[in-house]
Amino acid sequence: MAAGAAGRLARRRIILAEMREGFQYILSNIVLVKVLLLIMVMNFLITPLFVLLPVWTKQVLLSGPQTYGFVQSAYQIGMIAGSLS
Repeated sequence: MAAGAAGRLARRRIILAEMREGFQYILSNIVLVKVLLLIMVMNFLITPLFVLLPVWTKQVLLSGPQTYGFVQSAYQIGMIAGSLS
């Protein structure tokens, strides 16, 4: 039993060492740091949109599922158009 616990502890240390090495690599590359920060900001700003969009469609636009579907489609088309430009 002690050998199994020692093995798990050794694996955890290896995993933590590899994670530390990965974070050090990311932090040493300024381009990766900038890209990851941009992705984090976009995620925190865009995620609430998907949660609040049904309520906004119903209460502000005073509309139903058809309008909600249209707004979702327009959002996706805008994302694709923005990616192409």
